[in-house]
Amino acid sequence: EHSYLTQIATLTSPDSTHLIEMAEIDEVFKNCGQSPGLELFRVENKKIVKQPKCDGKFHKGDSYLLLATIQDGTRLKWNLHFWLGSESSQDEYGIAAYKTVELDEALGGSPVQFREVEGHESSQFMSYFKNSNVQYLPGGVASGFTKVVRDEYRPRLLQIKGKRVARIKELPIKYSSLNVGDVFILDLGLKLFLFFGEKASMAEKTKGVETITSIKDNDRGGKADVIFVHEDPKNKEFWDTFGGFRKITAEGEKDELSEKAAASSLKLLEVDSKGNTKPVSTEKIGLSRELLMHDKVYILDSKQEIFVWIGNKASYELKKEAMMSAAKYIEGANLPKYTRTTRIVEGTETATFKGLFKDWLVYKPPQFGLTASETSEPRNSLSTEQIVHRALSGKEGNNEGEEIPSFDENTGELKIWRIENFERVDWPKERYGHFYRGDSFVLLYSYEEKSGRKSHIIYFWQGHDSSTDEVGASALLAKELDEELGGQPVQVRVTQGKEPSHFRKLFHGSMVIHKGGHASGFTDVYDDDKEEEAVGNKHTSCFHVKGTSKGNDTYGVEVDPVASSLNSGDSFVVVTAKKVFLWNGKYCAESEASVAQNIAKCLQSGYKGGDGREIVVLKEDNESEDFWACLGGKGEYSHEKAADQIPFDPRLFQISNSTGEILMEEVFGFDQSDLCNDDVMLLDTFNEIFVWVGEQSNEQEKAEAMAIGKAYVENSTDGRDAGVPVIRVAAGNESGLFTQHFRGWDPDMLKRNAFVDPFEVKMKALKERQEAEEKARGDLEGTITMESLSVSEKKENVVKVRATKGGFVPYEQLKGIGKDGFQVMEGVDNNAKEASLSPEEFKEVFGMTS
Repeated sequence: EHSYLTQIATLTSPDSTHLIEMAEIDEVFKNCGQSPGLELFRVENKKIVKQPKCDGKFHKGDSYLLLATIQDGTRLKWNLHFWLGSESSQDEYGIAAYKTVELDEALGGSPVQFREVEGHESSQFMSYFKNSNVQYLPGGVASGFTKVVRDEYRPRLLQIKGKRVARIKELPIKYSSLNVGDVFILDLGLKLFLFFGEKASMAEKTKGVETITSIKDNDRGGKADVIFVHEDPKNKEFWDTFGGFRKITAEGEKDELSEKAAASSLKLLEVDSKGNTKPVSTEKIGLSRELLMHDKVYILDSKQEIFVWIGNKASYELKKEAMMSAAKYIEGANLPKYTRTTRIVEGTETATFKGLFKDWLVYKPPQFGLTASETSEPRNSLSTEQIVHRALSGKEGNNEGEEIPSFDENTGELKIWRIENFERVDWPKERYGHFYRGDSFVLLYSYEEKSGRKSHIIYFWQGHDSSTDEVGASALLAKELDEELGGQPVQVRVTQGKEPSHFRKLFHGSMVIHKGGHASGFTDVYDDDKEEEAVGNKHTSCFHVKGTSKGNDTYGVEVDPVASSLNSGDSFVVVTAKKVFLWNGKYCAESEASVAQNIAKCLQSGYKGGDGREIVVLKEDNESEDFWACLGGKGEYSHEKAADQIPFDPRLFQISNSTGEILMEEVFGFDQSDLCNDDVMLLDTFNEIFVWVGEQSNEQEKAEAMAIGKAYVENSTDGRDAGVPVIRVAAGNESGLFTQHFRGWDPDMLKRNAFVDPFEVKMKALKERQEAEEKARGDLEGTITMESLSVSEKKENVVKVRATKGGFVPYEQLKGIGKDGFQVMEGVDNNAKEASLSPEEFKEVFGMTS
């Protein structure tokens, strides 16, 4: 029997009719990877088909390609993942593999490639789905899909595994699927049951609450009720689904733990044109970058992951055999089939890969026979336009200044509402792009596709400080809007700080998030909520502008108006009664300065009652006295370069000893909310190591925090100086040196969440939301709720029974029910009143003769 590796070899062999002609790029790949975001493709009937959305749901019987486009300064870089479902066919494996090479070539050969296997995905892959999690769905294209009927739901049992990003797996609905170590969701459509195994970790319980909330919001539009089985351990409806209550004893599979491979176990192998490998000796000089030749292909085995490195002078034959060689190596070395494989082209090396070499950052390749551009210019340093023109038309692109279009060129129509008192209230157009951390909003974006079809996207944006009522109402009202439009729109739940690029693009580089909000207790900066109490500094506001690309990931977030909020790597907008100061740090990006200019113009008039404020542009070290005065005086702030000025992007790790040993787990795409207060976190900025100690981390973690930081530096093999400073940061006392690596740092975030169990917080929030949603539904005119049907609360409408002998009720009394408003009669079933008639009156009323 041939393995899928043999199948891939056949599909990519020179004699195969499937051999890729690189000059012929599949139409579906044209214009891909031109703007930041995720694009998903699936193998369907031996063809690659682009999917309408990428929401973390993958069918086990299919194979997929996932392209992640990331803005890096003024350039784009790409991660290309091909994902293999456990039930995917060999044909689909092979097609996914060679189509991955084709898409890679369409982007100039620059993407970093990852091979992903269901249930064993890389942390990089999982990081894309922090908000939605990853869900494995049964079946696939070959088996056919069940037609989805609106408001009809198929019962299913979901198992939740994972600390930071949950893997959601559907299991058979039977007793043997349950165990004591995991979290489960029984989905019965408009009733969602959350079951915790008695040995499930707190992190998994928290993930369970997050997941069931996501299903309630995104799949049920806020309509489903959530039942917590641990509050009613013998809940009849839940257990009847499994054939009756029984005590769970099965332990379940233990979660896999990730350990960092020791440097001494690294193996480097050279690949020849036939796909064979031979070891490269590292005994004399260790694992050095000098060993990598520009015209060769190598495999680096770190035991955790297989890296395939391709020199920029390697032949087409070597490139073609690269991933196949890695697959052969995995089989020959008896490594698990799910061993992660990452393909890297010279010049696009990841921080993880670089970190395995002892001298990566100090190495300068020989210049003999090579021009400067060939040795020092990374492959993906070409502009997006140049790469696309070269790959798709064979021409050199030189439109450096050309704006990259969005998916519909932003020609659609945008409508925004703020949630106030369970209703959608029109948001003034002049304030589009202005959001408040104390509010929730509903947005409708309508646009015309190339086919001429009208399409809609509904976003419901939820600020960090938005009330439980507002969060619940935003989901409900988004669903209501969806139904008004015939159930066709795409719904997107957006939380503050996690806005997708297509959301940010709607505001053309003028998006800003303010403190406060409607009736939040903060000053209403536009003076339209008279009932709000004015507190705090009414005259000066400060906005931190951070990002990389105008119109994409750059926007402003309001921070405290003090000098310590500044840093040299970004731009800041400071608004006073008469002036708007635009302060550009000496290392800020041009795009940040440009967006800061947009925001300054937006706040020039109308904001806090001001009109026609003067815009004053200041460069760092050339500030005026009145600038410092409005910030309470000149003070200390971070003068370090921004993160993209150091050799590689900052990396964040979570450190925990909850399993009895110290473990480190990397957090990809991190922000401030990823700092876990009951653990120690390590932030690696290359020039400094920050050890952030959570208030609720245990005593061993606190005691060993600095030692872990020191050991991290000593064991690094990336060529950095052993004297790199290790800085201990106590949670709640972060300096600008640390906070500059997080956009819109909120100094009060920890206080708001201090000494609070995240599981209990999420449980409480979900319960409060359900109550709020029930109240919102009850407030809608004509809505009947259980409260409105309650006999105990409607005593004035209760009619006392004057029963005859035998307990029967006279016909004349029964006739009165339903008149003079809604009435009920004690002892009478209102839906079967005839049952209360005596046999004699029953015959008389219904005209029966016998």
